Amino acid sequence: MIDPLLAQVLGGLLNAGSGLAYVGGRIWSWLAVALLLAGIGVSGARANEADRYPGPILGEVQRVIDGDTVVVDAYIWPNTQASDVAIRVLGIDTPERRGKCENEKALAEQAKQLMREAFSAGSIVELYAVEPDKYGGRYLAEVRRRDGLDWADYIQSTGLAVPYWGRGPKNDWCAQLSP
Repeated sequence: MIDPLLAQVLGGLLNAGSGLAYVGGRIWSWLAVALLLAGIGVSGARANEADRYPGPILGEVQRVIDGDTVVVDAYIWPNTQASDVAIRVLGIDTPERRGKCENEKALAEQAKQLMREAFSAGSIVELYAVEPDKYGGRYLAEVRRRDGLDWADYIQSTGLAVPYWGRGPKNDWCAQLSP
């Protein structure tokens, strides 16, 4: 059951000519993500436990951005979906596609390809510990396949990711051996 105050606020937004549409059981654009955040809280800094939605939230993979970011349609409530939500995998860092050297770029392509193989478009993932990312516009979450494979654990086991919690120096992928 939706909180009456939240329903009133959402109704006002929808009726305010905001350009949002309710179509086929979906509320499109940023409002769908706002509904997801209603259970999470919004923070510009690293979220604490109270700001985290424990999950699971099911998501359908739309595309892979790189080795630690995937775009999903998240099923936040029955018949309600947040479309094209970028999810950065919590607790890891992979090489950057626009890296500082050719070695980093090559490693980034390997990490992206590995994630594509594990999470093909249309596959269903489970999201846990979902929270807003410090940069906004995307979310942090533990990402798992339905068979239980935890992406952070798996890609770290390949050497294509290192632990990273949003603070401190990042890994120097250029110092690593060529792929």
